[in-house]
This record gives sequence, structure tokens and C-alpha cells, in this order.
Amino acid sequence: KSLICTRRAAQVPVRESSASAWMICIAGHKRWASTLNADSTDLSAFKARGGKLVQYHGWNDPAIPPRLSLAYHGAVQKSMGRTDGFYRLFMVPGMLHCRGGDAPTEVDWFSVIDQWVETGTAPDSVAARGKAGSVQTVRAEP
Repeated sequence: KSLICTRRAAQVPVRESSASAWMICIAGHKRWASTLNADSTDLSAFKARGGKLVQYHGWNDPAIPPRLSLAYHGAVQKSMGRTDGFYRLFMVPGMLHCRGGDAPTEVDWFSVIDQWVETGTAPDSVAARGKAGSVQTVRAEP
């Protein structure tokens, strides 16, 4: 196995057993985790400013486990109560990492959020389109 760690702005493959490699990875995580990780469940400031958040995740994502999005959504709800007025999560069957897959997965997410902002009505479902005109309805998580 190998890791890809950032070192002097270059990605360098390193052996997992290398102690110095782990130190580089740990140092990188400590430096960038607060910037890159979206793990705060307190979205109250975002909500107070009228923010609208549409999150989607493919059930067939090979890079990031889909249940992490469900867990985060649940943690935000536990922290803040009902979130359907400003935060909607769509789990897309067949979608890989952000797009593609073996099912209709193409959604114009910008139009979804634009319509929400313009009309004030949160989306309960979206139509995902695929090859040869196939369509599947994807419902927002409760």
C-alpha cells in the first residue's frame, strides 16, 4: 500500500511503513483539517443569513462512503432540530463520485438551489436524467 501526501507542493507517493511519511501526513492534516473538513454541525450562522444548502451524494461513490453524508445530515438535525427549511440532502441511487454511474444521475443542481432561493420553496425531489431519456426521481432525505 502507499499513501499520497503533499510535500513541498508536489504529490509524492510514500510507503505506508515510513515513519517520516506518516509525520508528513499528520502535519498536513493538522495544518489543513480546519479549512478542508466540513464537520461542524452548527450551521446556525449560515441559516440566520438565509443560506440554502443542497447536498447530494451518490450511493455508488467509491471515494467517500455515502453513509458519511447521512451521518452528517443526521448530526446537523440532532444539533439544530429541523433543517428542511435551509438544508436538503439528496442521496442519488447509482451515482458514483459526484456524477456518472449506472443510473440516471444528471441533475442541474444550480437550478435546484436557484429555484429554492427565488421561490422560497425547498425542493422535496429532483429529476435525475440519464441516457436515452431515462429519468429517476430522487427524494430529499427527511
